[in-house]
Parts: sequence; C-alpha cells; structure tokens
Amino acid sequence: MSMTAVLRPITTDELPALQTITSYAFGGFDGGPAPWINPDWTMCAFVDGRLATTFGAWPFRVRLNGRSVAMAGITMVATLPEYRRRGLLRQVMIKALAEQRDRGQAIAILWASMGAIYQRYGFGLASSTVSYDIDPRRIQFADGGPAAGTVRLHSREEARPIFEEVFKEFSRPRNLVIQRAGAMWDIRQAGDRKEFGVYRDVSGAPRGFVAFDTGTDPERSPNQTITINDWAAMDADAYRGLWEFFGAHDLVGWVRWTRVPEDDPAPFLFLEPRELHRRTADGIWMRVTDVVEALPQRPYGDADALTIAVRDDVCPWNDGTYVLETTGEESTCRRIDATPDLTMPASSLAVLLSGHRSASMLARAGRVEAGDARALARADRLFATHHAPWCNDDF
Repeated sequence: MSMTAVLRPITTDELPALQTITSYAFGGFDGGPAPWINPDWTMCAFVDGRLATTFGAWPFRVRLNGRSVAMAGITMVATLPEYRRRGLLRQVMIKALAEQRDRGQAIAILWASMGAIYQRYGFGLASSTVSYDIDPRRIQFADGGPAAGTVRLHSREEARPIFEEVFKEFSRPRNLVIQRAGAMWDIRQAGDRKEFGVYRDVSGAPRGFVAFDTGTDPERSPNQTITINDWAAMDADAYRGLWEFFGAHDLVGWVRWTRVPEDDPAPFLFLEPRELHRRTADGIWMRVTDVVEALPQRPYGDADALTIAVRDDVCPWNDGTYVLETTGEESTCRRIDATPDLTMPASSLAVLLSGHRSASMLARAGRVEAGDARALARADRLFATHHAPWCNDDF
C-alpha cells in the first residue's frame, strides 16, 4: 500500500534524526559521514511531520574509463520499519533521480546493503570487489628478483601530501575511482591504529603507497593482523615492493586486503595463487539517470555507431531508442526512431557503461536482446575498458 508523504531535503537541525535512522537501519552504524553531508544533498520522506525515509547523494567526480565524470554517490538510504513496504523509497528515489538529472548528474552510484533493493530501481552491478587473506610467510613469487625500491613508513602528516600526489597520477587512467576531495582524505586517514607506507624507486621518487590498520587475532599464532585499506602502485616494481613489505612482518599471522580490483595481478605473480584465499563479491551498483547525457561521457574502445533501445519504468524520460555515435574518444547520443541493434533494461545499460561485463555475457544471461551476433561483437568492442571498474572508497 503506497503512502502519501512530504518529500524534501532535511534541514541542518534534522541531521541528528537522519543519523538516528541510519544507525538503526544498519545495525549500530553511527551515521559516519553524516556531519559532512550538506542537507541540500538529501531527499527524505516525512509522514505526519516525522522523518520516515532518508536518502543522500554526494556530488562526486569519478573516473569512467579514465574520463572525469559527475556522478551522484547515493548514501544513507533507510526507512524506519513501521513505514516500510509502503512505497516511500520509490517516491524518494524517483524524485531524487529526477533532480540529479537536472543538476547534470547523469549517473548515480552506490554501495548496496542489499542488491535486491536497488535492482528494483534500475541499478545494475557495475563492479566486483575482491578480498585476499594471506599468511605473510606465504608471500612468494613465481619468478623474478626483488623490487628495486623500498617501502618506508611515514607519519600521518608526512604521508598525506605524498599519498595525494601519487593517487592523482594513479587514478587518472582508471575506471570508477572517485576523485578524492579533502574531506574524503580526512576520513581515509583517520584512525588510531593506522600506518602509512610509501614505496620509492631507486631514484627516491614515490611510486606507490599503502595504508593499513594493525590489530590482533587471538585465534592465530602469530596473533597480529594487518588490514590493508588503501593502496596505489604505479608500476609492477612498486606493486611487488608493497607485497614484499608485508612479507617482512614476522609477528603478523594474517594480511587482509578487503577492497581489491577484480583485475589485480597477484594471481599471476604469486608462486601459489591459492594462498591468497581470493573471494569475490558485488561492488558498486550504477544507475543511468539520463541516457543522452551519460553515454557520451566516457571513451569507447572503437569507432562505431550503435542503436540501443532502453526500457525504464523508474526514469520514464529514459525509455526509448538511442543512437550512440563515437570516434572512440568523442561521442554523441540522441533519440532515434529506428530498429535497435540491442534492447535492454536501464540496469543492463549501467553494466555496459561501466565496462563491468560485456554485451555478449549479458545476452547469455537474457539481460540484453540483440538483432544478431555481429551487434553483440560490436558492442563488446565499444564498451571495453582499459581497467576493470573498481572503487576503493566507502560513502
């Protein structure tokens, strides 16, 4: 049963109520970044004057196959249990997506507490996230000599400017990496048990970094643990050097890296890849809020023209057929009255746009319909990306 509600942004005075609801919904989550959120970036539902459904969206710049793109980073989505199953989130989502479109945010992204919720609103899985758990004594390489450079630990204050400069260069060609503002670096580097290492090559130039937390695990011996939560490596030597650094921790029983790119090279570097105990889970979910504006914003893998029919019942302005024309670097997209090469729901378009999976794979899953196999092959070339989509920042 749908419920009529007043939809509006919260006020500054209502921020504590937003935090209370998100804390309840996410099992003790204390609101986290809520003090950083601008009330104008929220859209909430009020029933009889009471805050019932919360919704926020950060105004991010995100790399999409190397190109800087405006995206809405959706966060703090929650509904009090007494108001659930009444259509409040759908009302909020439709209004918020329309406003994002008007603000020039043609794409929205989020980390899903439950993927089933967001697939109802046209979000598609745009990345996978991988985790490793390895005994540092098992960090052994199949071939090659040691890294030429070394890792040195730095204080928080020393590390930050180095990290920021390396990250700018590291993130420039990548895919789905958020361009971090100062507030994100503040959150990134907070914590009492955090350590910061910088890899320098033989000339002394910083070529990689790692931030990690230290702790103990009483069920292991040695009982120390390291959890990697931020990293960058500009080349294969820096990447190897960071792993060698963790292999030199004699009193550590377990190194955990919980946000690894899907195309990370460790399985091709390690003598025994099984020692990584690699696990894969869903990562970022993406929503195309404006097809005409979104498709031209990324580089493509080939010069071609492709006609795509999009089905969208949440953002009805998207429902229609479009022609994407691209040189590879520059593109245009417009509505067209023509027989489509491909037909798909908005959620599948998001998967393609991010480069997470190919049109051929989606067709095998029944998520894309194609006129013929040649159309799928063309789409596979177009939507290929240089790097697998990967996001290392919570929001």
